[in-house]
Amino acid sequence: MAATVAMMQSAAVAAGKPALTPAQVRQVLRTTARPFPVQPPASTPIGAGILDTAAATVAATQDVGDEQAMVLVNGTATSGQTGAAGESLLYSLEVPAGARSLNLRSYGGSGDVSVYVSHDSVPTDSAYERKSAKPGNNETVVVTNPQAGTWYVRVVGESAFANLSVLGLYR
Repeated sequence: MAATVAMMQSAAVAAGKPALTPAQVRQVLRTTARPFPVQPPASTPIGAGILDTAAATVAATQDVGDEQAMVLVNGTATSGQTGAAGESLLYSLEVPAGARSLNLRSYGGSGDVSVYVSHDSVPTDSAYERKSAKPGNNETVVVTNPQAGTWYVRVVGESAFANLSVLGLYR
């Protein structure tokens, strides 16, 4: 991974951009990771996906200041998510027309998170359509007859969290 980060930094500087901050590096690596072809067991700590050096290097030459969402695959959990208190992770799920239900959830691992959800706009802790904030990591938002389009899920660490799974499922 160090070689990938070095290539990202070199590409950013060569494109006339400033060197990436650690938070920007983390964001690019998470958003450009390829999904696992077979989902590992939930008990296996794992990151956002398979490192894609080429995609990360290209993404580093773009404007990284805008937050990018990690794409959720319908019915496939993204496991091994970690973060510090106050840190947030952003996910998106494309929901087709005709879906009857949408279930967005976080579960497993340790720590405490809250989940904020919005349709076609990125949620914040003060602007969102739905929220789940119970003690621990098991948060769920269910939407009946969801609108077609992009649904965003923001997971916010109320305390540090580790080995969290995030799932989006529509039917």
